[in-house]
Amino acid sequence: MSGNEFENNLYNAPNGYLEAGHRRTTVEDVNSNQTIVTDSDAVSNSVPRLNRYRRIFILEPPVFLLNFATSLTSVVFTNQLLYQSCTVVFGHTEAECEPMLGISNATINHEIENQVQPYVSRIILANSLVSSIIPALLALFIGAWSDRFGRRPVLLIALIGIFLGFVVSFILAMVSAKSPTNPWLYVIAQIPAAVTGSTCAFYIVCYCYITDVASPQLKGLKMVLNDAAVGVGTVLGTLAGSALFAHTSIQVVFAVSGLAILLAFAYVFFVNKESLCLAHTKLGYKLCQFFSISHVVDLVRTCVAKRANYMRAFIWLSMSALIITNFTSSGEGNVFYLFLRAKFDVTVSQYSDYNSIGDAIQIIGGIFGVIVFRKYARFSLVTIGMLSLFSAVCESFVRAVAQKFWEMYLGTAFGFLGGIISPMLLTVLSFVTPTNETGKVFSVTTALQVITPLGASPLYTSIYDATLSYYPGMFNIISAVLYLLSFVLVALIFCISKRKGIIVSPPNPARA
Repeated sequence: MSGNEFENNLYNAPNGYLEAGHRRTTVEDVNSNQTIVTDSDAVSNSVPRLNRYRRIFILEPPVFLLNFATSLTSVVFTNQLLYQSCTVVFGHTEAECEPMLGISNATINHEIENQVQPYVSRIILANSLVSSIIPALLALFIGAWSDRFGRRPVLLIALIGIFLGFVVSFILAMVSAKSPTNPWLYVIAQIPAAVTGSTCAFYIVCYCYITDVASPQLKGLKMVLNDAAVGVGTVLGTLAGSALFAHTSIQVVFAVSGLAILLAFAYVFFVNKESLCLAHTKLGYKLCQFFSISHVVDLVRTCVAKRANYMRAFIWLSMSALIITNFTSSGEGNVFYLFLRAKFDVTVSQYSDYNSIGDAIQIIGGIFGVIVFRKYARFSLVTIGMLSLFSAVCESFVRAVAQKFWEMYLGTAFGFLGGIISPMLLTVLSFVTPTNETGKVFSVTTALQVITPLGASPLYTSIYDATLSYYPGMFNIISAVLYLLSFVLVALIFCISKRKGIIVSPPNPARA
């Protein structure tokens, strides 16, 4: 029996579906009574009972705090880079460069802005590369290692690295306040997070953790709620960041971000118990096993293995769609704020309002869409994924042709389902992948997603720099085409599964 046939049989078992908290690496074939064990270190297929906090939340609080911290600094950090580059590198006066801080409605000198922006975009590109290459390499080992030795260690170590990055940024900001400091030094602050896996490691294990403890029928909703925590953290972080920066300093912003990461660490440490039952092994042995080449061999074998019912094709189509959408968002993230400044002269406050409203629309639209389309319209997750990708295509197209700032809000309204692309595709991916291979497939997917900035950042930066003088929104056309390509890939899953009668989505929840 193939792994995927076994997975589908589990849903037809007497209990209906695996209960929340089911063991993911030791399972029993209900037809042949054969036990499949993929981890020799596992000792039981039971996990500790969920405590009362985890019945309500899984990892939403630390996910919220992580995104609050990163969003708090993201936009204002770009303004700080613009200001320091203007004064230190290009030698302009503080009065000439003050509009680049984005905390006032002072008239922007477009000649200076066009001189400084390409320089800053290269610093942002370097930050993206540093924060992508090392985590992408680590991602090849993280999933398989966490299958054997647990999820919590990866979550905690990743948060420690991110916290140390904010500490370094705080120190550099303090130094720059006292004396001229080259903005390229901020690239150093990316290193602590990069060598501990950064958000890449955190989200690989976060998705595995949710898959460990959530019942199959609730996985899609839990993925959406996890993404909602991302969105809420982003909204509040963006709003608070601009206000905090305007009334205090960049040093205070970095300090608050570091405190938020400490709170996330405390929550995971005290509330989130290990989701897997594991044999006790020595720390030295666990560390030695991290870079085992067998992890990479298992990843390759898992991804290329032949599977019944087109499951290998479904896995790769889902992964490809996820990677392309991440490529698009990574590229846009490098230039979008610069585009709004160049096209519409927006301030940090205006951008914060726009970004927060957009995130709020996607959070509300995503939850509303899942409840209405899934529970009442009875759409499959594949269908909802297609709708969310089409929504993103419309948003990018409207952005590309926008001539007034209010038209950017119109584009955001069209993209109200764009926030659930990832959770829908991840849930489909987890469903078509055998449970004992989910960690490996998520590792490969996330590793490929993390390295997308290596291509996306140079592509979007070069397109933006080349078209800045006559059409700064050209990159939005690229985004629309890429989202359309992802739509086609997911449509292939839909067509093949319908034509062959293959189930590629968890069962719909019961009507109220």
